[in-house]
Amino acid sequence: MTLTTASCSRALDGTAHVAINPTYGTGTIPVSVRYRIMGAPGAPLYILAGGTSAGRRASATSDETQSGWWESGVAELDLERHQILSIDWLTAHDIEAPVIATGDQAQAIAGVIAELGEVAHGFIGYSYGGMVALAFAEQQPLDSLVVASAAHRSHPMATALRVIQRRIVALRPGNEGLALARALAVTTYRSSDEFADRFSAKPTVGPTRFSVESYLDAVGERFVAAVSPSRFLALSESADLHNVVPAHINATTTLIAIRQDRLVPLEDMRTLAGAIGGPVRLHEVDGHYGHDTFLKEPARIAALLPL
Repeated sequence: MTLTTASCSRALDGTAHVAINPTYGTGTIPVSVRYRIMGAPGAPLYILAGGTSAGRRASATSDETQSGWWESGVAELDLERHQILSIDWLTAHDIEAPVIATGDQAQAIAGVIAELGEVAHGFIGYSYGGMVALAFAEQQPLDSLVVASAAHRSHPMATALRVIQRRIVALRPGNEGLALARALAVTTYRSSDEFADRFSAKPTVGPTRFSVESYLDAVGERFVAAVSPSRFLALSESADLHNVVPAHINATTTLIAIRQDRLVPLEDMRTLAGAIGGPVRLHEVDGHYGHDTFLKEPARIAALLPL
């Protein structure tokens, strides 16, 4: 285990060396998992996991200029009474397998926690991180499980949309295809109402350009600067392979469903709530930002967390 103390007195970056048994591989594979743990040492530990483009930097340290992926959300949590652990997602290459499952990510997290000598009290997962949270709770004992905008399996429509994104990358290898795939992806992350509010201006003509195009170009450019095509493909496919048995989950569970979520239908969240083996509370909320409500309205989401 390699540890680096960040300038923030309560943040620690490290690399844990753990072993996992890949769902779609053979044997035991040693892997290195990068993580960040923040909060009061010895306090109850919560795992915090986000979407496929998230990682261990849920919140930035004082010497980092770029914000974490849930900066404002972490600020809503009481790090004097809790610890938060996040990891960088693994890919199929890391585990020497053709694909990586959400259960493999869960194994990696469990290995990090064991190496740290900690015990997980709870898991807060959003989107892909919510899928991993469900897989973790299926494998490991857990007191508290919070899942936002994720279900027990990928909805066929969500899979269809991600298949198209992966085919775009295959047809246009490199950054151009990846940027186009990301542009398509964000149309599924946000709501129709938000797009109507932001991009209803008349187009310019000669050549024709719609107001939404600058936004799509920008999100694509930001994404290719942070994520490689191979990483995108591995985690996109992992989301579509996700499948857990809810009855095997006995943790006290809080589910957060966004009515305007175009990737995770409300009915799937209701089905999940009815099938989980332990106590469940389902929050059905409206979200102007659709699937991305967890990211865009962190104070609202944090208020629903049983911390």
